[in-house]
Amino acid sequence: MIDIDTITADSMASNEALIRDYLKTAYPSLDTSPGTVISELVVKPAAALYAAQDANLSTILSQFSLSLVSQAASPDMDMAKTLASNYRVTPRGGSKGAGVLSIYTTLYTNTYIYADTVFTAGGLQVKTSKTYIGIVADTLPETESGSLEYRKAVQLSAGLYVFTVPVVTVDNTSATISAGQSATMENQPAYITRIEVASAVTGGSDSETAKQLADRALYGVTAVVPSGSAHIASLFSSIEGVNIFSQKAFGLGDAEMLRDRNNISGISMGGRTDVYCKTAALPSSVDIVVTASRSSLGSLTWTANVDNTAAPGFYYIRSVTHTATGQSLDGEQVRVAYRAAPAEGGPAVPDAVSARYSLYQAATVQFEFSGLPTLSEQFILSVAAMPSIDVLQNYINSRAVRNEAQDVLVKAPVPNRIGLWLVCTIPPGLSSVSAEDVRTAAVNAVNGTEIGRGFLSAADIVQAVQSAVPGVVVAFPMPMTNTVYMPDGSVFLDKTDIGQIQAKEDLEQGVSTRNSVFICEARDVGVTFKERETIT
Repeated sequence: MIDIDTITADSMASNEALIRDYLKTAYPSLDTSPGTVISELVVKPAAALYAAQDANLSTILSQFSLSLVSQAASPDMDMAKTLASNYRVTPRGGSKGAGVLSIYTTLYTNTYIYADTVFTAGGLQVKTSKTYIGIVADTLPETESGSLEYRKAVQLSAGLYVFTVPVVTVDNTSATISAGQSATMENQPAYITRIEVASAVTGGSDSETAKQLADRALYGVTAVVPSGSAHIASLFSSIEGVNIFSQKAFGLGDAEMLRDRNNISGISMGGRTDVYCKTAALPSSVDIVVTASRSSLGSLTWTANVDNTAAPGFYYIRSVTHTATGQSLDGEQVRVAYRAAPAEGGPAVPDAVSARYSLYQAATVQFEFSGLPTLSEQFILSVAAMPSIDVLQNYINSRAVRNEAQDVLVKAPVPNRIGLWLVCTIPPGLSSVSAEDVRTAAVNAVNGTEIGRGFLSAADIVQAVQSAVPGVVVAFPMPMTNTVYMPDGSVFLDKTDIGQIQAKEDLEQGVSTRNSVFICEARDVGVTFKERETIT
């Protein structure tokens, strides 16, 4: 069957002219002009066939190797599949993102959210995978059904309760929804007054494109062993269920590598590799249940330990919530002391700075909380963490994979959390534009950058916003902030309005532009609209 989408008008016209010339030469009296029976039943079908053959031949000639497919302006998926199959590489179908929604209800008990209920937030559809029932109770009823789960609802005020439900994206997608965005529900009942994203929907991936397939197949030519940087990239790309958006490896002689200088001389001795992996566009929000204690009933200071496996390599704490009352504190009010939690058979992590952002990072947290009756209480820490860091580390630790002459430590990239303040000018009377659309475009522009970008330009944000939201013009200057959660637990803050902000560099802690990444949450983007004629 002819694929007419591959045929250009010029190719069709030239082939028609060639066939008419041939027929005119062979049959001088034959009328082949457009509209005649011969033209419609012979000339045009034959021209289409030859034009399609030309297109197919052109595709083959321009994409007969993986390198050519990867470099092509419009890579052909069939060609990519055929070539990749030589290396036993097949296309990946992508994966779904996951997150949590908050459901605000006026019902005291039995608020049902049925399985496969579809919600829309930030232009993306998500759904529940099982039926959830929100109830106000100290102890939740037990259920043996894997398709039904009770969720604890917390009273916010008289007649208003909230509970959370996990969701996944309807489609396989790398798109994200930042925490704090509002959501809508199909056939939303009146007693559900509000729905919002409690923790970012992230961690998914798009179905593989022809170029991505060709690039991954090229990795297949490289040995999948933990040796050089290219080999480690090949190794990690072969792991099903883990998305590698970007990665960088550092070892002997790299200023970022501190672990191999842990000796008397302080000289880099080699044999160790740190691999920084960006596994999602935006860090996931992970809830950790901890038991915190205080020294006396008169003390307001609570202390809790966070095990290294609870949320491996987490960046920072978003909030602390008392499980029984629902009272919460912002994460900025929490003091965190990080420490190393090395494991037998794992890589060497001599101190807290080396362990930071990895599976071997543990922590002790302290915060102030009043009005509680006992010496020990349960709290929920909501933290931001790059997903699958533990999966990658455990994989490369396995005896079947690891290089006996080298230890490999997997880390999340150093987080540079960007804040933006956007003044958007719009034409008079334009009412269709929303702040949420602007935030989404800005957040996606930041989170779409790779490890090692080094700087973020206001031009990146402006182009993304103005392309995604017609009619909006972002005014200058654009205030930008960069909050960096450093390996030693300190927090660095940089501010600028000159149109560009740099990634933090502190080589004494192994931090440079080469192992850093920019991240941005929707709550970190302020948006103000002004009609154009009001700008002076």
